[in-house]
Amino acid sequence: MLPAIEDLRGKELAFATIAAKLHDQEVGTTDDTLVQEFAAATGGYSRAINDALKAYASIDYSTEPTVKVRSKALIGYAYDFLALLVDIVRVMEASPTASTEVARRLDLLEDFLLQKESLISSTYVDAARRELAAFHDPSVRGALEERLARLLRDRTGGQDGRR
Repeated sequence: MLPAIEDLRGKELAFATIAAKLHDQEVGTTDDTLVQEFAAATGGYSRAINDALKAYASIDYSTEPTVKVRSKALIGYAYDFLALLVDIVRVMEASPTASTEVARRLDLLEDFLLQKESLISSTYVDAARRELAAFHDPSVRGALEERLARLLRDRTGGQDGRR
């Protein structure tokens, strides 16, 4: 596996530490420093996903299909994890005193982390495998390319002379 993709795991685990600190706070209080740390880590995680996407693009499906599928599954998980992180930041910034709502989302975050491997193997890998197989299937690609060409002809009014 490529380092940029593996790097996501370490960044995900860092959120478990921050979440534990946020959980340990007194009910009804929010440490602004921890909120800022969480928001900054979320931004860093988003950038790490972009790096992972660049690494993913360099994997050749025809020579390394298993690596490509696993990488796509990990990135799919990462996007869903990022959506949860952004939601937590949004809730913390909207109402710092809504500690029960923040706590509930932090519990979801911890569960999502604990179930990562199970989710990847049961859900994300299957979806990635199907998507990549369809994308690399010559008949599916041919039909897609034909449809895109037709769409482009329709938008340009058939100006390429093949209408």
